[in-house]
Amino acid sequence: MSFDILAFAKNVHRRLQFYERLHGKRPCITSALSRVLELDPEYIPYRPRAASKQRKPAANPSIRTVVAIAETLECSVAELLGELTITRQDVQILRGIGHLLDRTFHLGVQERR
Repeated sequence: MSFDILAFAKNVHRRLQFYERLHGKRPCITSALSRVLELDPEYIPYRPRAASKQRKPAANPSIRTVVAIAETLECSVAELLGELTITRQDVQILRGIGHLLDRTFHLGVQERR
Protein backbone atom coordinates (compact mmCIF):
# COMPACT_ATOMS: atom_id res chain seq x y z
CA MET A 1 0.00 0.00 0.00
CA SER A 2 1.43 3.35 -0.99
CA PHE A 3 1.24 6.52 1.06
CA ASP A 4 -0.88 9.24 -0.57
CA ILE A 5 0.74 12.43 0.70
CA LEU A 6 -1.81 14.71 -0.97
CA ALA A 7 -4.74 12.90 0.69
CA PHE A 8 -2.85 13.06 3.99
CA ALA A 9 -2.27 16.82 3.58
CA LYS A 10 -5.96 17.37 2.79
CA ASN A 11 -6.98 15.35 5.86
CA VAL A 12 -4.59 17.39 8.02
CA HIS A 13 -6.01 20.63 6.60
CA ARG A 14 -9.60 19.44 7.18
CA ARG A 15 -8.73 18.46 10.76
CA LEU A 16 -7.02 21.83 11.32
CA GLN A 17 -10.23 23.59 10.26
CA PHE A 18 -12.26 21.38 12.61
CA TYR A 19 -9.84 22.14 15.47
CA GLU A 20 -10.23 25.89 14.83
CA ARG A 21 -14.04 25.65 14.88
CA LEU A 22 -14.00 23.49 18.01
CA HIS A 23 -11.56 25.61 20.05
CA GLY A 24 -12.02 29.03 18.46
CA LYS A 25 -8.28 29.35 17.84
CA ARG A 26 -5.46 27.84 15.83
CA PRO A 27 -3.18 25.24 17.32
CA CYS A 28 0.55 25.85 17.36
CA ILE A 29 1.59 25.43 13.72
CA THR A 30 4.96 23.69 13.86
CA SER A 31 7.36 23.65 10.93
CA ALA A 32 6.49 19.99 10.26
CA LEU A 33 2.77 20.77 10.25
CA SER A 34 3.34 23.76 8.00
CA ARG A 35 5.37 21.69 5.54
CA VAL A 36 2.57 19.11 5.31
CA LEU A 37 -0.14 21.76 4.93
CA GLU A 38 1.76 23.37 2.04
CA LEU A 39 1.02 20.27 -0.03
CA ASP A 40 -2.72 20.97 0.02
CA PRO A 41 -3.47 23.46 -2.78
CA GLU A 42 -6.53 24.73 -0.84
CA TYR A 43 -4.49 25.67 2.23
CA ILE A 44 -3.76 29.38 2.62
CA PRO A 45 -1.04 30.09 5.20
CA TYR A 46 -1.81 32.84 7.70
CA ARG A 47 1.50 34.48 6.79
CA PRO A 48 3.87 34.10 3.82
CA ARG A 49 6.83 31.77 4.19
CA ALA A 50 10.09 33.50 5.04
CA ALA A 51 12.42 33.60 2.05
CA SER A 52 15.31 32.38 4.21
CA LYS A 53 13.39 29.22 5.17
CA GLN A 54 12.82 27.60 1.82
CA ARG A 55 12.61 23.96 2.92
CA LYS A 56 10.53 21.92 0.55
CA PRO A 57 7.11 20.62 1.61
CA ALA A 58 7.21 17.30 3.46
CA ALA A 59 6.95 14.56 0.84
CA ASN A 60 7.41 11.63 3.22
CA PRO A 61 6.93 12.58 6.89
CA SER A 62 8.21 10.19 9.54
CA ILE A 63 5.78 8.31 11.75
CA ARG A 64 6.97 10.45 14.67
CA THR A 65 5.95 13.56 12.71
CA VAL A 66 2.54 12.08 11.86
CA VAL A 67 1.95 11.18 15.53
CA ALA A 68 3.00 14.69 16.65
CA ILE A 69 0.59 16.27 14.14
CA ALA A 70 -2.24 14.00 15.35
CA GLU A 71 -1.54 14.99 18.96
CA THR A 72 -1.50 18.68 18.06
CA LEU A 73 -4.82 18.39 16.22
CA GLU A 74 -6.32 16.14 18.93
CA CYS A 75 -7.20 13.27 16.62
CA SER A 76 -5.99 9.80 15.74
CA VAL A 77 -3.29 8.91 13.25
CA ALA A 78 -5.86 6.72 11.50
CA GLU A 79 -8.08 9.76 10.96
CA LEU A 80 -5.23 11.69 9.34
CA LEU A 81 -4.33 8.72 7.16
CA GLY A 82 -7.96 8.38 6.04
CA GLU A 83 -8.39 4.95 7.60
CA LEU A 84 -11.56 3.68 9.19
CA THR A 85 -12.03 4.97 12.70
CA ILE A 86 -14.65 3.77 15.16
CA THR A 87 -15.87 6.26 17.71
CA ARG A 88 -17.53 5.52 21.05
CA GLN A 89 -20.84 6.47 19.51
CA ASP A 90 -20.24 3.91 16.73
CA VAL A 91 -19.56 1.23 19.35
CA GLN A 92 -22.82 2.09 21.14
CA ILE A 93 -24.76 1.85 17.88
CA LEU A 94 -23.18 -1.51 17.07
CA ARG A 95 -23.99 -2.82 20.56
CA GLY A 96 -27.59 -1.70 20.11
CA ILE A 97 -27.79 -3.54 16.80
CA GLY A 98 -26.35 -6.63 18.49
CA HIS A 99 -28.95 -6.45 21.26
CA LEU A 100 -31.73 -5.97 18.70
CA LEU A 101 -30.59 -9.05 16.76
CA ASP A 102 -30.31 -11.03 19.98
CA ARG A 103 -33.84 -10.12 21.07
CA THR A 104 -35.33 -10.59 17.61
CA PHE A 105 -33.76 -13.95 16.82
CA HIS A 106 -33.37 -15.25 20.39
CA LEU A 107 -29.68 -15.84 19.87
CA GLY A 108 -28.92 -16.02 23.58
CA VAL A 109 -25.60 -14.24 23.09
CA GLN A 110 -24.24 -13.03 26.39
CA GLU A 111 -22.72 -9.57 26.57
CA ARG A 112 -18.95 -9.43 26.97
CA ARG A 113 -17.17 -6.59 28.68
